[in-house]
Amino acid sequence: MDQRNSDPLSSAHLSPKAAIADGNPWYTESQLDVALGTKGNRFATEARWRQLDFLVSSWLTKSSSQGGELRILDAGCGDGLDLNMMGGIFAGAGRKASLYGCDYNPLRLAVAGKNPAVKGVFLTSLAETPIAPQSFDVILCNHVIEHIEDTKPALRELGRMLRPGGMLIVGVPNEGCMMARLRNHVLQRSIMRTTDHVHFFTAATLGTAISNAGMRAKSIVGYGFFPPHLRLNNWMWGSGIGRVLLKVFGAIMPGQSADLLCVIEAAPAELK
Repeated sequence: MDQRNSDPLSSAHLSPKAAIADGNPWYTESQLDVALGTKGNRFATEARWRQLDFLVSSWLTKSSSQGGELRILDAGCGDGLDLNMMGGIFAGAGRKASLYGCDYNPLRLAVAGKNPAVKGVFLTSLAETPIAPQSFDVILCNHVIEHIEDTKPALRELGRMLRPGGMLIVGVPNEGCMMARLRNHVLQRSIMRTTDHVHFFTAATLGTAISNAGMRAKSIVGYGFFPPHLRLNNWMWGSGIGRVLLKVFGAIMPGQSADLLCVIEAAPAELK
């Protein structure tokens, strides 16, 4: 199935139920098995989680919401792996947090909703959710908008749901960088025939998408390094020597990072 023009959080373009019935692995395979099932994938996933931990912990140290329970949303939560990790960050910081997730895939949402730590899940398109304005203190939208042809409504919706003083984190693969283009257009051109990505972001184009949605990026952080072949990527993440090389190359060529995390902080209510 070619999903190139599909929004992974909108049922307007394709039927998730039909894709699930067809056994499409993008909709049905266990994200836990994919993310943590091999040594390489596990190290790569844990590297992303460390970056998210740093960003959220930094926000917590200066957040004006020092009392009460925080509300956290993973927009495009899938099976809830990142949502569960986010809960651990707040628990480790001694902060009470209610965890919520939304997704357009009912199968994945059911998995996320079975986690007793998750307070609620919503089956919804990201472009138009049933959620009240200013509902969440922290919103994570990770590896979602690269699938969405028109990112402006989705990003605006994320901003609408964010409370004054809150933080939105938007994560995307850095697929517009030189190493990614080398992989996709020279060394592994089959990727462009099968990918469901419709955007191949760089830090600059991600910042432009955020700006076009009426928000301002506080920071865009790159992490890791983008090996120009999937086999090389798997070997490097799965090997101790490879992980050292990833750090070295990432430090030498920061523009060739594997992923980008954009932080948007909502202005305090009195500044709006």
